[in-house]
Amino acid sequence: MRGRGFETLELDIKHGCDLTDSRVLRRVRGALAAGLVDVIHFGTPCSSFSRARERGGTGPGPLRSDEFPLGLPDLRPVDVEKVTMGNKCVKSTISLASAALHYHVAGTI
Repeated sequence: MRGRGFETLELDIKHGCDLTDSRVLRRVRGALAAGLVDVIHFGTPCSSFSRARERGGTGPGPLRSDEFPLGLPDLRPVDVEKVTMGNKCVKSTISLASAALHYHVAGTI
């Protein structure tokens, strides 16, 4: 988008912007409410959601299922951390996408 002359702002954990932080969420909601955002895109990490983790039995194995969309029972602690972070990211995405819809801001997930 920058290459086409649009002003953009990247909010990413790799730049220290944690969208699971309530203070950051309030700032983004405020920008949406103030009409400072024309379009929003969410690139929510899929590492704990992806069905590709199975890879025909050769992958690291699923962390979720249709029966347990918030995380399989008896996960290893490292996988519980991945699932917990994924759940927080989805909750934040839903919250901000709902706000964008409320303020008539176009967006993609």
